[in-house]
Amino acid sequence: SQRDTTRREHLADIQQEFGFLAFNTSIYKQLSKWLLPFAISSDQGMALVGALIDEMRFRKIIIPAISTVERLAWEVRHRAQK
Repeated sequence: SQRDTTRREHLADIQQEFGFLAFNTSIYKQLSKWLLPFAISSDQGMALVGALIDEMRFRKIIIPAISTVERLAWEVRHRAQK
């Protein structure tokens, strides 16, 4: 729809203007590596999600849907438990 196109264009403009990065597979992998030591020392799922959101803000990454952030935290937590 036209509204979706406009929204994507505005998001691209904001990204470029303020230097934000789009969340993608490469960033997913970077954050996964970054979170692993934290996940090894903490079993608190919500703390992991909070840490991820804080780190994405710090790195100026556009935060994806919360379900994506939760899935990343859960996958890293699962790996840390192994």
